[in-house]
Amino acid sequence: MKRTLAGLAAASIVIGTGIPAAMADVTLPSWFESTISVGGTTFSQPETFSDGSETYLPVFYIDNALKQIGYTATWNGATHTWDLNVSSSDLAKLTSANLTASSSGNTSVAVNGTVVAKINTEVQADPATNGNTTYAPVSFLAPILTALGAGSWDTNTHTLDVNTPNTITAVDSYNGSIVVTFANPFKVAPGGSEVTVTASDGSTVSVSKSTLSADGTTVTFTIPEVTPPNPVPDYSVSYMGGAAVQGYDPVVAVNDGTVDQTSGSLAVGQTLTVSGVNDQCTPMPSLTFTSDNTAVATVDSDGTVTAVAPGVAHIQATDAKGFTANVPFTVYVQGADDPTIQSVALSSGALIVTFDQAFTTAPSADEFIVNETDGTTTTPVQVSSVSLSSDGKTVTLTLPAPSSSSSSSSSSSSSSSSSDSSTTTTPTYSVSYLDHTAVSTSGAASSTSTDASNSSSSSSSSN
Repeated sequence: MKRTLAGLAAASIVIGTGIPAAMADVTLPSWFESTISVGGTTFSQPETFSDGSETYLPVFYIDNALKQIGYTATWNGATHTWDLNVSSSDLAKLTSANLTASSSGNTSVAVNGTVVAKINTEVQADPATNGNTTYAPVSFLAPILTALGAGSWDTNTHTLDVNTPNTITAVDSYNGSIVVTFANPFKVAPGGSEVTVTASDGSTVSVSKSTLSADGTTVTFTIPEVTPPNPVPDYSVSYMGGAAVQGYDPVVAVNDGTVDQTSGSLAVGQTLTVSGVNDQCTPMPSLTFTSDNTAVATVDSDGTVTAVAPGVAHIQATDAKGFTANVPFTVYVQGADDPTIQSVALSSGALIVTFDQAFTTAPSADEFIVNETDGTTTTPVQVSSVSLSSDGKTVTLTLPAPSSSSSSSSSSSSSSSSSDSSTTTTPTYSVSYLDHTAVSTSGAASSTSTDASNSSSSSSSSN
């Protein structure tokens, strides 16, 4: 009788807990919100729990995250098997991670259909759906992702970050951005938390944005831009704790030795010297220079440009790694007998330019420099097309259609002009041919070229 009572006592329930008295000292599951991110961006935030010293994550959510980076993981509830499908190279990584099979555990872990380990999983009601789901221990899942180079677990933030296994092949360093080329394509752009950008002074640089290229192999990371005259450092980048790769500083523009001056005019026979510069406007060595119109201007290996005949040529620079400058140097070669602009008029979205002598063939669009002044703001305008009148003296320059914001602004301006005509303003256009004296739609010359070797400020670009 005493033995029976003792048995009942051992099996009695502690009121309010639903746990046998003999188990009352066992730690209860502690629930909290976790984060599963893909490429540094939050993918899901399932409720998870810790049971003693172990944290468990829902297998369903992990499978969905893995699919985002190209892995197929399936759960077989009947056999309690979690099967991960990987490539032969990934299989070698897992093999070296010592994931050995054992007889313990209620769940089998398989890779490509072969059981490699046994683990203990738990079935709990998912707070989000109230349906039962299987939870697997992070202590086993994290090493698998680590071995594949496909993720990591942050205990402090309860975050499982899933990402594409990858290595950096090249880094191009610019002021305000880092362009990183990877060996394998991403499906989702990796976040700033997955890369470490280090400046040449040893400081760690924050990443505010990441943009993925169409083919998935190139990621542009936005970093704080350094304001001149502060020097821009060199940068190195590492991915997921991998080896740091030094950023290459490519040629970005061609100028004539003056910062931001990327165009100039020459008389036939005159010369000037250009340099290819990096993002900090510093001249670069080992450049190859080319001219896209050698009948107008030629360029030597040292950057000496010689004017050959009236017209326009663009001088390009390519650095030792094959980068070609984003901004070439535009050379306007002027002739002694070039036609001179007499007047400029605006008509139906086009500029009617009258010359003092006739052209035999229509000039090209890039031979004209057009600026629009609206109030106090002057903006370069790219000519869409050029047509020549039958007498050869009148050239029509078609202007690009105004942007929606400009239309809206015009609409607003037009609307306000109905109540107060004094608020209506019409933009003024100035036109120069081959960087000669510019003439505006008001009929007055807006600038004078006193020296053919002076550079044109109206066509200058960054660097």
